[in-house]
Amino acid sequence: MALFGLYHGYAHGAEMPAHASGLAYGLGFLAATAAVHVAGIGLGLGTRFAQAGGAAIALTGVALLVRGL
Repeated sequence: MALFGLYHGYAHGAEMPAHASGLAYGLGFLAATAAVHVAGIGLGLGTRFAQAGGAAIALTGVALLVRGL
């Protein structure tokens, strides 16, 4: 994984335009990475809440079905 990370980072560094500031370029990557992580965490939590809501609705349906029998 470390070797992959090294080459992956090198590839991004090689894409940096010649006139770009290394600091600004690095901070842009840092901000983009943070945004992707926050979005992933948000989607994960949203999915968990959606699953809990779906389970509650299913259990309510089962309860109503059992009660009606």
